[in-house]
Amino acid sequence: MNENFLFSPETLNVGEIAVGQIGEGVFRRQAGGLSIRRIDVGCGCTTVRRTETEISVNISIGALPEGVTVQGLKSYAPVKHLTVVFEDNTFQTLYVTARVYDPR
Repeated sequence: MNENFLFSPETLNVGEIAVGQIGEGVFRRQAGGLSIRRIDVGCGCTTVRRTETEISVNISIGALPEGVTVQGLKSYAPVKHLTVVFEDNTFQTLYVTARVYDPR
């Protein structure tokens, strides 16, 4: 696959988001290349909208994980992933990072 037609950046940081809020970002690529067959997301907290040249990503974390709260922490940095599957079944894995905090 031609690297010029892959999405970038491969890791997108959507910044700081409070529990229950939405972090947004966009992966982009040049026009052309293989068509997208589907996009698989790693969990239900990640949603995507796409065109052939852009993937808009939203993440929303409903609560801090128990492993974070039992340690007395008020934030954590999840890494979410999505897999773009192209028409020839090749794929590209993209990552979304953020710092999620509990404002209480």
